[in-house]
Amino acid sequence: MLGDTCNPKLLYIKGGLMLLVGLMASDILVTLHGDWMTVVLLVTAVCGVFAGPIALFSM
Repeated sequence: MLGDTCNPKLLYIKGGLMLLVGLMASDILVTLHGDWMTVVLLVTAVCGVFAGPIALFSM
């Protein structure tokens, strides 16, 4: 197994790629199911994923 990556440049590249994959998946989902309920559920899911870590770091 490979060790943990500590190189900041590689971490930014990995984060950018993950953001790109998430945006592409969201775009495909909204394109295929373009109703407002899909968009609301997608926004709710994204906010739920990011609200947890933000709440933990703000304590």
